[in-house]
Amino acid sequence: MKLWLSAAEIADLGLPGLPATKRNINALAESQDWSARTGLCRRRASAGGGVKYHLDLLPPEAR
Repeated sequence: MKLWLSAAEIADLGLPGLPATKRNINALAESQDWSARTGLCRRRASAGGGVKYHLDLLPPEAR
């Protein structure tokens, strides 16, 4: 299992308690200030940029 996921990957998984679109995952991450959680959020190195989120940021029912 992957430990780091993009917003699109999280949305595609259709996890319980989480939005089903990339846009809404990003909105949730912003509203819950996921970027403030040191070590659990990092910039994607690939083209297009974006952010990868660690599995530990997701709610327990989604993990």
